[in-house]
Amino acid sequence: MTETTDISTGTPQVTYSTPICTGTGTGPAPIGAAGDAAPPVTIDEVRTLLVLEPTIESDNAGRGVRNAETNFYTLAQPVFLTTTIAGQDIELRATPVTFHWTYGDGTGTVTTHDGGHAQPEFNVPTPTSHVYEDTGSYTVGLTTVYVGEYRVAGGEWQLIPGTITLDAAPVTADIWRTVTRNVADDCGADASAWGCTGPIDAPDGG
Repeated sequence: MTETTDISTGTPQVTYSTPICTGTGTGPAPIGAAGDAAPPVTIDEVRTLLVLEPTIESDNAGRGVRNAETNFYTLAQPVFLTTTIAGQDIELRATPVTFHWTYGDGTGTVTTHDGGHAQPEFNVPTPTSHVYEDTGSYTVGLTTVYVGEYRVAGGEWQLIPGTITLDAAPVTADIWRTVTRNVADDCGADASAWGCTGPIDAPDGG
Protein backbone atom coordinates (compact mmCIF):
# COMPACT_ATOMS: atom_id res chain seq x y z
CA MET A 1 0.00 0.00 0.00
CA THR A 2 1.26 3.47 -0.88
CA GLU A 3 -0.21 6.71 0.54
CA THR A 4 0.07 10.01 -1.39
CA THR A 5 -1.70 13.39 -1.17
CA ASP A 6 -3.75 15.00 -3.93
CA ILE A 7 -2.19 18.49 -4.09
CA SER A 8 -5.38 20.00 -5.61
CA THR A 9 -7.66 18.92 -2.73
CA GLY A 10 -5.26 17.97 0.04
CA THR A 11 -7.01 14.59 0.30
CA PRO A 12 -4.83 11.54 1.03
CA GLN A 13 -4.87 8.94 -1.79
CA VAL A 14 -4.21 5.25 -1.17
CA THR A 15 -2.89 2.98 -3.96
CA TYR A 16 -2.89 -0.83 -3.70
CA SER A 17 -0.44 -2.97 -5.63
CA THR A 18 0.10 -6.73 -6.09
CA PRO A 19 1.96 -8.10 -3.07
CA ILE A 20 5.47 -9.42 -3.73
CA CYS A 21 6.92 -12.19 -1.59
CA THR A 22 10.57 -11.51 -0.83
CA GLY A 23 11.17 -14.33 1.60
CA THR A 24 12.43 -17.84 0.74
CA GLY A 25 9.97 -20.72 0.90
CA THR A 26 10.63 -23.99 2.65
CA GLY A 27 9.05 -26.28 0.01
CA PRO A 28 11.02 -27.80 -2.90
CA ALA A 29 11.14 -25.85 -6.17
CA PRO A 30 9.67 -27.55 -9.25
CA ILE A 31 12.19 -29.38 -11.43
CA GLY A 32 13.56 -26.99 -14.01
CA ALA A 33 12.19 -23.89 -12.26
CA ALA A 34 14.08 -20.61 -12.54
CA GLY A 35 17.04 -20.64 -10.20
CA ASP A 36 17.17 -24.44 -10.09
CA ALA A 37 20.38 -25.06 -12.02
CA ALA A 38 20.51 -28.83 -11.67
CA PRO A 39 18.73 -30.80 -14.43
CA PRO A 40 16.69 -33.82 -13.29
CA VAL A 41 19.08 -36.26 -15.02
CA THR A 42 22.70 -36.29 -16.12
CA ILE A 43 23.90 -36.85 -19.67
CA ASP A 44 25.12 -40.33 -18.62
CA GLU A 45 21.63 -41.18 -17.39
CA VAL A 46 20.17 -40.00 -20.71
CA ARG A 47 22.56 -42.38 -22.45
CA THR A 48 21.31 -45.22 -20.23
CA LEU A 49 17.59 -44.42 -20.48
CA LEU A 50 17.33 -43.78 -24.22
CA VAL A 51 18.05 -46.34 -26.93
CA LEU A 52 20.65 -44.76 -29.22
CA GLU A 53 21.87 -47.03 -32.02
CA PRO A 54 23.48 -45.10 -34.89
CA THR A 55 24.06 -47.20 -38.00
CA ILE A 56 25.82 -46.76 -41.33
CA GLU A 57 23.68 -47.17 -44.44
CA SER A 58 24.91 -47.23 -48.03
CA ASP A 59 23.69 -47.30 -51.60
CA ASN A 60 24.37 -50.52 -53.53
CA ALA A 61 25.42 -52.35 -50.36
CA GLY A 62 28.64 -50.35 -50.26
CA ARG A 63 29.74 -51.25 -53.77
CA GLY A 64 31.25 -48.43 -55.77
CA VAL A 65 33.54 -47.51 -58.63
CA ARG A 66 36.89 -45.82 -58.23
CA ASN A 67 36.98 -42.09 -59.04
CA ALA A 68 33.20 -41.89 -58.58
CA GLU A 69 31.00 -41.04 -55.60
CA THR A 70 30.21 -43.92 -53.23
CA ASN A 71 27.37 -42.89 -50.93
CA PHE A 72 27.10 -43.65 -47.22
CA TYR A 73 24.63 -42.10 -44.78
CA THR A 74 23.01 -42.60 -41.38
CA LEU A 75 19.37 -42.66 -40.31
CA ALA A 76 20.11 -41.18 -36.88
CA GLN A 77 17.17 -39.08 -35.64
CA PRO A 78 16.19 -37.45 -32.32
CA VAL A 79 15.09 -40.03 -29.73
CA PHE A 80 12.46 -39.21 -27.08
CA LEU A 81 11.43 -40.68 -23.74
CA THR A 82 8.76 -39.58 -21.25
CA THR A 83 9.24 -40.53 -17.60
CA THR A 84 8.26 -39.35 -14.11
CA ILE A 85 10.83 -37.83 -11.76
CA ALA A 86 9.95 -36.41 -8.33
CA GLY A 87 6.27 -36.67 -9.20
CA GLN A 88 6.56 -34.59 -12.38
CA ASP A 89 6.30 -35.62 -16.02
CA ILE A 90 9.71 -35.22 -17.62
CA GLU A 91 10.41 -35.57 -21.35
CA LEU A 92 13.94 -36.41 -22.47
CA ARG A 93 15.40 -35.91 -25.93
CA ALA A 94 18.73 -36.94 -27.47
CA THR A 95 19.56 -35.28 -30.79
CA PRO A 96 22.45 -36.19 -33.13
CA VAL A 97 24.35 -33.01 -33.96
CA THR A 98 27.74 -34.05 -35.36
CA PHE A 99 28.92 -36.96 -37.50
CA HIS A 100 32.56 -38.01 -37.86
CA TRP A 101 33.17 -40.24 -40.91
CA THR A 102 36.24 -42.29 -41.76
CA TYR A 103 36.36 -43.99 -45.15
CA GLY A 104 39.30 -46.32 -44.61
CA ASP A 105 41.56 -45.04 -47.38
CA GLY A 106 43.77 -42.79 -45.27
CA THR A 107 42.08 -39.53 -46.26
CA GLY A 108 41.32 -38.63 -42.64
CA THR A 109 38.12 -37.90 -40.75
CA VAL A 110 35.30 -35.96 -42.39
CA THR A 111 32.99 -34.11 -39.99
CA THR A 112 29.46 -33.15 -40.99
CA HIS A 113 26.33 -31.85 -39.27
CA ASP A 114 24.16 -33.65 -41.81
CA GLY A 115 23.60 -37.38 -41.60
CA GLY A 116 23.30 -37.66 -45.38
CA HIS A 117 20.64 -39.43 -47.41
CA ALA A 118 20.14 -42.14 -50.00
CA GLN A 119 21.10 -41.22 -53.59
CA PRO A 120 19.83 -43.65 -56.23
CA GLU A 121 21.57 -41.92 -59.13
CA PHE A 122 25.15 -42.81 -60.06
CA ASN A 123 28.07 -40.53 -59.19
CA VAL A 124 26.04 -37.78 -57.51
CA PRO A 125 27.77 -36.21 -54.49
CA THR A 126 26.02 -35.99 -51.12
CA PRO A 127 27.24 -34.44 -47.85
CA THR A 128 28.49 -37.87 -46.76
CA SER A 129 29.58 -39.58 -49.99
CA HIS A 130 33.23 -40.31 -50.79
CA VAL A 131 35.43 -40.77 -53.86
CA TYR A 132 37.95 -43.63 -53.72
CA GLU A 133 40.95 -43.33 -56.01
CA ASP A 134 41.93 -47.01 -55.91
CA THR A 135 40.11 -50.32 -56.02
CA GLY A 136 39.87 -52.52 -52.95
CA SER A 137 37.89 -53.14 -49.78
CA TYR A 138 37.78 -50.34 -47.21
CA THR A 139 36.39 -50.14 -43.69
CA VAL A 140 33.95 -47.24 -43.20
CA GLY A 141 33.41 -45.90 -39.67
CA LEU A 142 31.03 -43.40 -38.10
CA THR A 143 31.08 -41.65 -34.72
CA THR A 144 27.90 -39.77 -33.82
CA VAL A 145 27.72 -37.03 -31.17
CA TYR A 146 24.39 -36.40 -29.40
CA VAL A 147 23.22 -33.62 -27.09
CA GLY A 148 20.64 -34.26 -24.37
CA GLU A 149 17.70 -32.07 -23.36
CA TYR A 150 14.73 -32.23 -21.00
CA ARG A 151 11.48 -30.39 -20.46
CA VAL A 152 8.84 -30.41 -17.75
CA ALA A 153 5.14 -30.82 -18.58
CA GLY A 154 5.50 -29.58 -22.15
CA GLY A 155 7.58 -26.52 -21.24
CA GLU A 156 10.70 -25.20 -22.93
CA TRP A 157 13.52 -27.62 -23.75
CA GLN A 158 16.53 -27.25 -21.45
CA LEU A 159 20.04 -28.40 -22.41
CA ILE A 160 21.73 -31.01 -20.23
CA PRO A 161 25.50 -30.40 -19.86
CA GLY A 162 27.78 -32.78 -21.74
CA THR A 163 27.45 -34.88 -24.89
CA ILE A 164 27.01 -38.54 -25.83
CA THR A 165 29.49 -40.06 -28.31
CA LEU A 166 28.69 -43.40 -29.94
CA ASP A 167 30.38 -45.49 -32.65
CA ALA A 168 28.31 -47.29 -35.27
CA ALA A 169 29.23 -50.79 -36.38
CA PRO A 170 31.67 -50.39 -39.31
CA VAL A 171 30.76 -51.45 -42.84
CA THR A 172 32.83 -52.40 -45.88
CA ALA A 173 33.15 -50.43 -49.11
CA ASP A 174 33.98 -52.62 -52.12
CA ILE A 175 35.46 -50.41 -54.83
CA TRP A 176 35.84 -51.63 -58.41
CA ARG A 177 37.22 -50.29 -61.66
CA THR A 178 35.19 -50.06 -64.82
CA VAL A 179 36.01 -51.91 -68.04
CA THR A 180 34.21 -51.25 -71.32
CA ARG A 181 33.50 -54.28 -73.51
CA ASN A 182 31.12 -55.24 -76.25
CA VAL A 183 28.84 -57.97 -74.93
CA ALA A 184 26.78 -60.11 -77.28
CA ASP A 185 25.14 -62.30 -74.65
CA ASP A 186 21.57 -61.68 -73.55
CA CYS A 187 21.39 -61.38 -69.76
CA GLY A 188 17.71 -62.33 -69.95
CA ALA A 189 18.64 -65.62 -71.58
CA ASP A 190 21.81 -66.26 -69.56
CA ALA A 191 22.02 -64.41 -66.24
CA SER A 192 25.55 -65.78 -65.67
CA ALA A 193 26.96 -64.22 -68.86
CA TRP A 194 29.90 -61.79 -68.65
CA GLY A 195 28.74 -58.45 -67.31
CA CYS A 196 25.37 -59.75 -66.07
CA THR A 197 26.41 -60.50 -62.48
CA GLY A 198 27.50 -57.05 -61.40
CA PRO A 199 31.01 -55.62 -61.00
CA ILE A 200 33.72 -58.09 -62.06
CA ASP A 201 37.47 -58.09 -62.56
CA ALA A 202 38.68 -57.71 -66.10
CA PRO A 203 40.55 -60.77 -67.46
CA ASP A 204 44.34 -60.61 -67.56
CA GLY A 205 45.44 -58.00 -70.03
CA GLY A 206 41.93 -56.49 -70.11
